[in-house]
Amino acid sequence: PLTLLAPHAIAVDLRDRIYVTSGASVVRIDAAGQMSDSAAATDEINAIAVSADGDLYLALRTAVEVLDSTGTRTASWQIPDQAVLTSVAVAGRDVYLADAGNRVVWRYDLQGTLLNKIGERDEARDIVGFLIPSPYFDVAVDPDGFLWAVNTGRHQFENYFPDGALRSSWSKSSMAIDGFSGCCNPAHMAILSDGSFVTSEKGILRIKIHKQIGALAAVVATADQFDPKTSSLEVAVNSRDQILVLDPQRAQVRIF
Repeated sequence: PLTLLAPHAIAVDLRDRIYVTSGASVVRIDAAGQMSDSAAATDEINAIAVSADGDLYLALRTAVEVLDSTGTRTASWQIPDQAVLTSVAVAGRDVYLADAGNRVVWRYDLQGTLLNKIGERDEARDIVGFLIPSPYFDVAVDPDGFLWAVNTGRHQFENYFPDGALRSSWSKSSMAIDGFSGCCNPAHMAILSDGSFVTSEKGILRIKIHKQIGALAAVVATADQFDPKTSSLEVAVNSRDQILVLDPQRAQVRIF
């Protein structure tokens, strides 16, 4: 259980400590489920990622704030106009920011220097462009260090090289259990150690595992396991490939 009002985002560090945000606050939860530390940003936190050295990268609506492992703010970056940041992922020296406002993924270095943007429509590079009808737009990095972004309006997973070249993609639009439907699904995702995807849908609440090429591997949880008013479920994975589901309606982290 969480002693937080309206928990919103979740992340896990290399030591399997859990970080949960609520408003402008972020708390760290130890292996026993006890809150061990807390910190705060200057505005509401939309997404969180933890680097290998324990720094917290907090995506606000139009900015990124970086906190060290003690909760001290060490940097703040302003993102280009019209931004609506919805997800952040850190891989090596790269920070990827999903921007539902501009419909791109921004790539920064750890010091906050903008390197390039990823996912703009480019027929010459076979990039269809992100179709993002609502502020659900998730990114994650796979075990090989490559970026994946969910093109929610197309029910498509897109894999990119750091320079923005498209590496691969797959999609599955269907009302059936092995696909995705609605305006913008999957709403959230995480990546397991074998490269499989944990997906979380809104509308029809369900959490699944899809293989790297898209085939359904397992159903983790279905709608009857959540309260009727639950809107969406953030997911994360730990080093043991357990699936951590942030349930805002019950104010719990549920582990599958």
